Amino acid sequence: MTLQGVALLVDFDETASADNVAEMLLGHFARNGWVQMQTRFRAGEIALREYQESAFAMVSASPETMAAYAAEHARLRPGFRELVEACKAKGTPIAVVSGGLDFYVQSVLSRNGLGDMTFFAVGTRSGPEGLRYSYPLATETCRQWGNCKCSIVERYRQEGHKVVYFGDGRNDVCPASKATFVFARKRLLEHCRSTGLPHEAFEDFFSVMHAFASVGHPIHTYLNGRHPEAPATVMGGQHD
Repeated sequence: MTLQGVALLVDFDETASADNVAEMLLGHFARNGWVQMQTRFRAGEIALREYQESAFAMVSASPETMAAYAAEHARLRPGFRELVEACKAKGTPIAVVSGGLDFYVQSVLSRNGLGDMTFFAVGTRSGPEGLRYSYPLATETCRQWGNCKCSIVERYRQEGHKVVYFGDGRNDVCPASKATFVFARKRLLEHCRSTGLPHEAFEDFFSVMHAFASVGHPIHTYLNGRHPEAPATVMGGQHD
C-alpha cells in the first residue's frame, strides 16, 4: 500500500468502530430520559454537544467503569486494525477524529492493540458533579459539534498532506467537503451522492485497503491531482 503525501482521518463511532459506543454506554448506564435527548438530536433540535453532555449527565458510573465496559463490548470495524498497521509500516499518517469522549475512544483502541494511535476527541475528567468536559478543538464558528473536525483536516492539509476522510454522519459533512477523497457510509454517503463529492461507499476497511492497492481505482486519480468530470463510484457499483 503506497500513499505518499496522504493522511487518513477516520471518524470513530460507527466508522472505525462498528458500534456507536456512546449509545452503547448510554443504553447500559444511563437513567431513563437519554433516549428523548437522542431523539431531539437526531431530529436536529439540539446540537451534538448539548445532547452528549445532557445524556451523560444521566450516568452515575465513573469514566473508568464505562471505559472498561466499552473495551469489553465494542468492536472495531473489520480491517481497521490492519489498515492502521499498514499505515504505520509505510509511514502514512492516520488518526481518529471523533466528536465522542476521549475515555471510550482510548479504551477501545487500547483493547485492540492501538493504544499509541493518534486520536482527537472531546476531553473529559471526573468532577464532584459528574463528567467535566473540555473542547480544545472547538472554534468560534463550530461549537455545536464540540470538536471542529474541519480544523483537523486543515491542520493536515497545511502540513502538505492530501486528506482521505472516512465518516458516516452529519458532523462528517463539513470535513469531508475539505478532503481530497471520501469513504462514506449512511448520511455522509447520501450527502456525497447528492453533492458529487469524490467518494466511495464502504462497509469494512479491507475493501479500503484493496482500493489503495489497485492502481486503476478512481481514488488514485484524485490523489494525483486529476479531477474527472464524473464522480468516483463504488467498486463493482453494487453498494453505492
